[in-house]
Amino acid sequence: MDDVIENPNNNEAALYDWAQSTTENLATTIVVPKIQAESFQITNNMLHLLQNKALFSGSYIEDPQQQLTNFLSICVTQRQPNVTPEAIRLLLFPFSVTGEAQTWLNSLPINSITTWEELVK
Repeated sequence: MDDVIENPNNNEAALYDWAQSTTENLATTIVVPKIQAESFQITNNMLHLLQNKALFSGSYIEDPQQQLTNFLSICVTQRQPNVTPEAIRLLLFPFSVTGEAQTWLNSLPINSITTWEELVK
């Protein structure tokens, strides 16, 4: 992002370059198992459902067990041939957290979560 600040006359191009290099090198905390399906898509409806019914920010007034219950009840509705339920859960989980919970998830070492059990712990 420093390029954007240093080059005020070309912010759009600098931001595009930064986004391209970041996307190409993006590594995540969660390792999603290989999906053997010919196609797999997360629909906008699924994302809206997650963010409306299972969004968790890590606030002290939220119940993490209830969030996981809500999250899992949504995930079981997502069935795809050749896609394991665990892969679906691991793939969708980052879309269900925000705020402090997302900061926590992003602070974990890259590729440190490889199973649903590890994520729950």
